[in-house]
Order: sequence, then structure tokens, then C-alpha cells
Amino acid sequence: MRKDHSEQHALEREERPTFKGQLYESTQQRIQRERAELERYARMQKDSSALRNTAITFTVLVTALGCYYLGSLRPAALPESSTTPLYSAPKPHHDTSPGNLQAAWSDFIHIVGKENVSTDKVDLDAHAGSDWSSYTAKESERPFLVVFPSTTEEVSRIMKVRRSEVWWEPAVLGPTLIDTERCANGYSH
Repeated sequence: MRKDHSEQHALEREERPTFKGQLYESTQQRIQRERAELERYARMQKDSSALRNTAITFTVLVTALGCYYLGSLRPAALPESSTTPLYSAPKPHHDTSPGNLQAAWSDFIHIVGKENVSTDKVDLDAHAGSDWSSYTAKESERPFLVVFPSTTEEVSRIMKVRRSEVWWEPAVLGPTLIDTERCANGYSH
């Protein structure tokens, strides 16, 4: 029996790996796990590269469109030079619709009184052009009305109405005379 016990003990020792064997086996398992993890990471990198490129493209596109939209909300600054060629000047927009002009007409009557707002043909023709100009104004270029303010305060109030109605103000005027917009095409002399 003793022999069986010692044989059994020897067999157990042979079945049980040595410390060196355990160390090698543990190291091999760890290396296999690391290799499997690296392979999985490489597959994920390959699979996610297309997704990542799509996400980057989408982000850049959305950012560009957002910046364009925000930039379009605020118009560009006007040139500060003393001369600007017509081709580089912004195109004006004037609301000279009949309804808008009639609304302004009532505002002007309220500001300066009915006697200082004229729609007479003689006054309209007189303010459609000038004697010194070789250009003859067309019928469509006559003003809608002529306003005769008598104080600086009235001029200021008239200009506020004009700015709110998006009308163009001629550059050369008399001290208190303001011609209204040319109804058909927005041009003035």
C-alpha cells in the first residue's frame, strides 16, 4: 500500500505542472488574449473608418452651412472709400408700391399739414427734373407727391417715415425741400 501511495503522489506531481510550466502557460494565455484583442481592435478600426469619415464630412458640411447662414444674416459692410464704382455698389431695393406711397402720403399730411403736401401736376413736373439738365424726365419718372416742410423737426420726422418705408433719398436737395421717390423705377435726379 505504501507503494501505491507513493506512486499516486508521484503521479499527482507529474499531472500538476511545475512553477515554470505554469508561468509559461500563463504567459502564453496572456499573449493570446492580447493578440485577440489587437485583432478585434484592428477590425473595429477598419469598420469604423468609413463611419468616422462620414461623420467628419457631415460635421464639416453642417458647420459650413451654419456659418454661411449666420454670415448671410448680417450684410457686408458698405465701402468706406469716397468713390465706389457702380458695379461694386449694392443694388438698392425700393418699395414704391401704390399702397406704400399712399400710406406715406397720410403720414406726411399728419406731419406737415395738407397744405404742405402737393400732388399738383405743376409741382410734380417742377420736381421731376431741372432746367439745367439735358435729360428730360419721362412720365413714369415723376414723383408721387412733393412735401414742403418748414422746420428741421418736420424734415427729421419725414426722413424717419422715408427710412421705415425703404425709399431712396436723393443726394442733392434744398435746405428743407424733400422730393418723394420716383414711383415707377426708383430713380431720382
